[in-house]
Amino acid sequence: MNPRMSVVRIESAEGVFLGSGFFISKTRILTCRHVLKTEQKLLSASDIVVRWRDEERRVEHYKNHSDPDVACLIITRPFSDNPEIIEWAFDTLSEGKEVHIFGFSMPEDYGLEHLTRYVRGYAGHYDLDVLDSPVLQGFSGSPACIDNAFVGMIVAGDEARTLLIPATALKTFAPEHPPEIERHISSSPPSLHNQTPPEPNFVGRKEILETITEWYTNPEVRIGALIGWGGVGKSAIVRNWYDTLDSNAIKPDGIFWWGFYRNAYLEQFLNALLRFVTQGQIEPETIKSTWEKTDRIKEYIHQG
Repeated sequence: MNPRMSVVRIESAEGVFLGSGFFISKTRILTCRHVLKTEQKLLSASDIVVRWRDEERRVEHYKNHSDPDVACLIITRPFSDNPEIIEWAFDTLSEGKEVHIFGFSMPEDYGLEHLTRYVRGYAGHYDLDVLDSPVLQGFSGSPACIDNAFVGMIVAGDEARTLLIPATALKTFAPEHPPEIERHISSSPPSLHNQTPPEPNFVGRKEILETITEWYTNPEVRIGALIGWGGVGKSAIVRNWYDTLDSNAIKPDGIFWWGFYRNAYLEQFLNALLRFVTQGQIEPETIKSTWEKTDRIKEYIHQG
């Protein structure tokens, strides 16, 4: 596992370097909240850009943590390549431990740097020994590792003192699954609810079917929609595309179908969708708020 492949540059929409961060999933990045400030003003999500491997993504929104200097960025869509998700190690820090820091230091320096420092004490947060070798502010949000496992996040707001927020204080954001497990559960059987029956006399519509396939095969297309009057055959077209997946060698990671004609109850739809995207990890009936269910569905979809 290579922590370098997990670290990102964080900039403003105007290209101003703000600091570092690292992936905790394909679409979530952990960093320091103060990194998101310019001239003491907290930037809005739309004004923040994440750069990784010559690509950039806009931030859709971000979540604050109980620690006032921690934030989790959620980007609009995953990067083309899969990032490295660092394993987390808890309760491994102690005075005298050597840690390896991976991050960016200067606005004009686009190279990822690797520093080695030693833990020198604990007072709410761990301090690093930086008396002779300051850690520059650009490293704020960088992961600190021992044996390539994440043990804490760097807070570099002062050249004379660098803090290290331990992984144990950030458990809320710890990856729920190692990357190989995430890939294993990404494919799931279709979840079909009130599905339109097949049309026995279906003919034509070749161009529309090809368009749907083009949507599916194009990674830049996130959402496709068929819009038309009721009864013109939208559902029949999608049903035909679904029925020919195997013959066309199309194997989606997941399929969720809900027919609102036969069941228009929003709560039942959200429960079924939440159960599907979480692979049964969350029991929808335990969440009473419709808005919270929607947020959880959105979060899991963003995680890929």
